[in-house]
Amino acid sequence: MPKFKIFLASIFLLLTALPVSAFTFTKGRIIESDEVAQDQYYLSTFGIQAFLEEKGSVLASYTTLDIDGQKRSAAEIINAASKKFELNPLFFLVMGQKESSAITNSTVTSAIDDCWLGYASCKSARGFTAQLYAAADVITNKYLHDLKTKGSTVSGWKVGTPKTTVDGVVVNPQNNITAALYTYNPLVGRWGGGNYRYGANSAFQKLWDEWYQPKKAYNYPSGSLLRIGDAIYLISGDVKKPFASMSALLSNYDPNKIIPVPAVIGEQYITGQPIRFPAFSLLQNPDGGVYLYAHGKKRPFTSQESFKQYGFNPAEIIQASADEMADIPDGEPITVNQVDPRGLLVQNKVTGAVSYITPQGERSDVIAREIFDNRFLSLEIIPKSPEEIAKFKMTKPALLKNGTIITTKKDKTIYIIADGKRHAFKSKKVFKKYGYQQKYIMPVSKKVLNLHPQGKEVDLKKKQQKKNKKK
Repeated sequence: MPKFKIFLASIFLLLTALPVSAFTFTKGRIIESDEVAQDQYYLSTFGIQAFLEEKGSVLASYTTLDIDGQKRSAAEIINAASKKFELNPLFFLVMGQKESSAITNSTVTSAIDDCWLGYASCKSARGFTAQLYAAADVITNKYLHDLKTKGSTVSGWKVGTPKTTVDGVVVNPQNNITAALYTYNPLVGRWGGGNYRYGANSAFQKLWDEWYQPKKAYNYPSGSLLRIGDAIYLISGDVKKPFASMSALLSNYDPNKIIPVPAVIGEQYITGQPIRFPAFSLLQNPDGGVYLYAHGKKRPFTSQESFKQYGFNPAEIIQASADEMADIPDGEPITVNQVDPRGLLVQNKVTGAVSYITPQGERSDVIAREIFDNRFLSLEIIPKSPEEIAKFKMTKPALLKNGTIITTKKDKTIYIIADGKRHAFKSKKVFKKYGYQQKYIMPVSKKVLNLHPQGKEVDLKKKQQKKNKKK
């Protein structure tokens, strides 16, 4: 059991990093659930690193010896300990800020080097890694284990039984992790009616509430561009696809529309295959085969004739490695006498109507200028007779691109297009919270709006309500 400590860094040095704001301390439920506290996959090594960089932490560039004697980054060491002891990585980040201001401090201090988690007042575990493993071990293998097997921690904290803290506050823990935290540090502290000199467990909860985001709190629609740390991703459903190069990004997307998001939000998307090449790149594998990179797949040309027929330039072929090619799913082969694999934009010589011919040979009419400007400005218009156009099977009209933000003059609701549907933002406040910008809203006609069926409303998932607030 770590001895009760009055650790200097958790006094007023820490308090200056926590601006006093509207905050209600839930003394019996410091973290909302044991499941959340023990979510070891909440942040990956990349997510921890991005989080440290966001906060300007010295730990972002901090390296030291791991438990096995190998030199590793702070993020790598924290992630490994989280997995070993089945604790949420954010648990250690919050504890480190509460005890030594390690997360927002931009320079190394003796407190960070020697006692960043405040374990045992540095007497039995000194050093970054030693503190981490000792604190994690006692939380998981002693306190939480005892609560599950004996119903009480070594100092008498238990779920559902009131007990008085060292600073004189009666607390009735409502879950195991709360009982464990009071065993680790039996103070309520400044924000919960306890000793005003110390942050203690009220500071822990204040930081947790500021930094923790429940999974899918922000549900970014497909087509959104997010920056997480120094990486940029395209959102597609529950998947985030990293751009491996700026050319891959700039070929189809506006970099001005990238939204910076905290690591705790971005990490909740599954990482998909990287987007390495610009749309419609010509790729050659080490064996000599040539492919068209289109719609996330590699489509092989079956012959020189099929390559030449569509006007591709051999000088534009990119040499790709075997690993890069293996990452790209296979698409349909490109043969002669097909529709151009990039699609065609045709105009009726008689009526002037414009249609998009898909690579599959289907015709989507472009019924409005807004849609043309949004999707087809880069394509050359090819005049064709009504008879030639009629040969292509008609399908639904062309829609706006994923990620397009729209509104109409009469209806002030803001929508985002995703997977062919329009998704209304619950309010302008929600729109701004997501990080989208007013200047990129595109006004469209009611006709264009109604082409897109109504999709799921875009809202913010509220944090789990804490129960028994007075306990």
